[in-house]
Amino acid sequence: MNWAANTVRRSLQMWVLKGEEGLWDAPRSGRKKMWQEADIQYLEERCALDQRTYNSKQLSVLLKQERQVELSPAQIRKILKKKGLKWKRTKTVQRTHPNPEQKQAKKADERDIKNQGRLVVCSA
Repeated sequence: MNWAANTVRRSLQMWVLKGEEGLWDAPRSGRKKMWQEADIQYLEERCALDQRTYNSKQLSVLLKQERQVELSPAQIRKILKKKGLKWKRTKTVQRTHPNPEQKQAKKADERDIKNQGRLVVCSA
């Protein structure tokens, strides 16, 4: 370990004074968590049980409505990412597969238009 002599001295002194607990950092001041582990477990269960997909903004609203916990979508993404859940952007998928005959007809129409130039229809 590439430690400075002063660090080693301080660690040994804390070991002598406080034992094993002296080696760990003391709790630091700062803002407390706004959420409990049960809130995140609720989100995981909800996502697993529901047939739909949620984005982080929807999960934020859901958490506020159901559990009265306010977290930003960015914070929810950060927490879930640390827990190993992966986020993917949902893709827009065509609901029905196109009919191959209609697809061929459309391509033929497009080729005809390209071959004829711009097609203008006039009604009299």
